[in-house]
Order: sequence, then structure tokens, then C-alpha cells
Amino acid sequence: MLDRYKCLDRLSEGLAQGKTLREALETVKLFRFLILGTEWASGNGGLSTFNRKLCIALAELGHEVVLYLSSTPGSSRADEIADDAEAAKFGVKLVRTQGKWRDVVPPAIKNLKPEFIVGHDRHSGGDAQRLQNDYFPNARNVLFIHTDPAIEMFKGDDPIEQSRKKHEREGIQRALIKNADVVAAVGPRLHTHCAEIVRGFLSPNQWVLIEFIPGFVAREEEPCPELQDGRKVTHKALLIGRAEDAYLKGLDIFQAAVEKLKDENLPTTGTVFGAPIDQISRLYNDEDFGSTGDVLGYSSDPELIGEQFRSSHFALLPSREEGFGLVALETLEANRPVVATERSGFAEWLVREIEERAPHLRQVAQSCVFAAPKKMKGADEEDLLAGWADALAAKLRPLILNYPACVENVRQLREVLQPLNWTFRASEFVNSLPAASKAANLTVPRRGN
Repeated sequence: MLDRYKCLDRLSEGLAQGKTLREALETVKLFRFLILGTEWASGNGGLSTFNRKLCIALAELGHEVVLYLSSTPGSSRADEIADDAEAAKFGVKLVRTQGKWRDVVPPAIKNLKPEFIVGHDRHSGGDAQRLQNDYFPNARNVLFIHTDPAIEMFKGDDPIEQSRKKHEREGIQRALIKNADVVAAVGPRLHTHCAEIVRGFLSPNQWVLIEFIPGFVAREEEPCPELQDGRKVTHKALLIGRAEDAYLKGLDIFQAAVEKLKDENLPTTGTVFGAPIDQISRLYNDEDFGSTGDVLGYSSDPELIGEQFRSSHFALLPSREEGFGLVALETLEANRPVVATERSGFAEWLVREIEERAPHLRQVAQSCVFAAPKKMKGADEEDLLAGWADALAAKLRPLILNYPACVENVRQLREVLQPLNWTFRASEFVNSLPAASKAANLTVPRRGN
């Protein structure tokens, strides 16, 4: 792209002026990204982690990255200084405002002149688009889509409220997509969802639609041992993530599958890690998780999360609906087997990726996915739950009966996925973007239309 050649010219000029390579690179940035977020750390869970890793990867590629943060209740000045210093180590600059991003826009943002301004779904997508309209009319707006409004149908137990929220979220998301220049859908399921929306617009080809897959970063973790003092230990199954929406996340499926294994004398225990503090008692007692394992409160502490992975033999993603399912990818990163619902972007992506890159491991990838039962006319909720639990338990039996073989499967999958890190994914993303400025006449091939 012409923008990149201009940057190479600037690099050559810097070297000709006697600058060192490091000094010359500091003055050359391919693009300037303004990315909206709520925090540098991961106190608010997966979206913050995703945003931070995206920022770091773009900076590693040589782009100028400014993370524009709305105010976070309870944050101290000491925490902010520490975050600023850590972000700076990766080449990312943090700029903060009081309130929401558009409320009080500091001069450091007004004077930035970014080529791309990035927002995330309904969380910051609308603010990013307002900033674009008010201050950066020639910048391209990039909207990341992380959720399908259909998940609202699995939250709560009031059908009217479920329908209302789904309708409301669909309207918000459709408006955000319509006002974006680039739509980056996280995973294949959301890419299909967004493509269906865009097809309904007049002149659908004016949108650039990208499928974005999170990067894979393998951690050097030892497999969980099966023996302790010469005796076989009980296998621990982990469900990790925000568990306030118990039905959506499939906590009942998780529990029923673990109980099936225990009834078959396959020693298994389950741990739910991510319950709201005020719901631990209900989940542990009222829904009887105490009979299958433990319920722990939500935490964003990476050390505590790492401890849970290391103490578990495998992790599960039994959600009834999941846009992508980042925790399933993190399970493989932690060198643990994973079994995920086919109704997740992770499952669809993993099978496709392995079939393309290592077709001899097709069955290994498919062993990580369990099928969602079809709704049969006349079947009640208990029948449907039994179908989910049967499908999940069928995938878990080999994990318990031949765990060493499953550990080897994970090793082979990690070997294939190792090159697909965040820098690789960020490079794919940038190469799919349109011209850096709306005022430019440059174009690139559009994907997904």
C-alpha cells in the first residue's frame, strides 16, 4: 500500500540523517490508531484483555497506538501511573478522560489526527463513531463485534424481557454496523451474523467486513498429573468465565455431565470459577453444585486464573450460545484439553483451522467439540438438558479413560497454532483495512461481501 512506501521513505531519510535504526523507527509509524477502552488491566474481563493484546500487537508492528480510556471508578493515581509505564514498555500511549469518552475530550485526543478509530460493539462503538463525526471526519471507523444479540434469549427467565432485550440490542448493533467503515467480527459465527446484516443494507459493498481471530500465545505449563503418591487422582473439570448468566453459560449442562461421569465410576469433580459473590451460595446450594465440585467467585487476577488452569485436568465451554469463547482458546494456551459447544465461534474456527493447516489432525480438533442436541417437538427442558449432557459426557469419557493421549493431542494442536499469535493476527487485520484516510483514493479488496 502507498502508505507503507511513504513510511519506508521516511525511514530511509532518518537513517541518511545519521539516526540509529532504533531512533529512525521511533519517528516512523505506519498508521495511527485511536482505540477506545475502559482500562489497561483486565478488571472487567475478556474485552479488556482482548483490547490490550490488540493494542500491543499493533504497536509491535510499528503502528502508533493511543488507548483512550474512560474513567474507571475506584482507580487510584498510583495505579494509573503504573499502567502508563507498563503500556509505554509496549509502545502504547494511554490517554484518559473524566466520564465517557465523548464527554470531555482532552486536547491530546482532539489534536491526534488518527487514520483509524476503533470501538468495541455497543460498549464503545457509539462513542468512537461520535468522536469520528465530531473531530476526525477523514478517519476510518473500525467496529469490533463481540456478541450476537441472540444470547439475550438465554438470559433470565422472563420471555418478554428476553425478547425486549434481544430486539433492543439488535437495533443498537445494526445502527453501529451501518455507521462503521470497517466491521471486524470476532470469529466465524459473528462474521456470518454481521454478513447477514450488511447484506440487507443498500449498497452493501461499501462496508469492509473482516473476520478477526484472537491470537494464540502458548504458555509453558506442565500437564496436570494423574497420579499422586502412586494413586490416580480425581479428574478436575473447570468452567471458567462470568457465571451470572448460568443458563446461557450452561452451568446445568456442566453439572449434569459431571454427574453422569461420577455415576459411571469415572472419578470427576467440577469447579465453576466466575460466579458473582452474591450468587455463590445459590449456585452452590440451590443448584446443588456442591455435589459435583466447587463454586468460586469471579476474579480477573491472572495469577489466580493461572492457578485454576494448572490445578485442572481440562476445561469446558458448555454455553448454549457463544460468539467466540475466548476461554476455550486460553485453555489450549494453558496446555489443557478443552471441550467446547459447537455453538461457539471457537469450535467452528478450530475445526476449520486444523483442517486447513493439518488435515491429519481433523479428528483431534473434532474431539474438542460436542454437538448441540436438536429441539424435538414435544420434548421438554429436561429432555433437552439430558441431550446436552449426554453429548458433553461422550466427549469427556476419553479424557478420563486415556488422559495421556488427550495431552498429546493438545501438544499437536498447540504446535499447529503456535505461529498464529497476536502479532500475526494484527498483521492480517491491518492488511485487510481500506485506505487510511477517507480523503485518499486508495482501495483494497474487500473481504466477506
